[in-house]
Amino acid sequence: MITSQHIQAAQTKLGLDTLSPSDAEAILNRFGYDIVVATMTEFMTSLGEWEQNSFESWIEAHQAEPDMLEQLMLLYPQFGKILTEEILKLKNAHEVV
Repeated sequence: MITSQHIQAAQTKLGLDTLSPSDAEAILNRFGYDIVVATMTEFMTSLGEWEQNSFESWIEAHQAEPDMLEQLMLLYPQFGKILTEEILKLKNAHEVV
């Protein structure tokens, strides 16, 4: 479930701050899973086996933390870059509609 903390973090860190909180929440709820899966898939292909295992272990250990996304983007800048690109694509498509 997307919490208000997730919405706030997404708005400030991922360029969704031009959208209302309800629009940001709708985007994250509707497309969040797809965006994260696509981002993880792309990111994981750039890692070696040891790095993949380390990344997966970190995700499992921190998945319940409210600031997990911010931490993840700081620890894995390339992941953050890919995620930001995916969200900006979605944001731009949403603003066109």
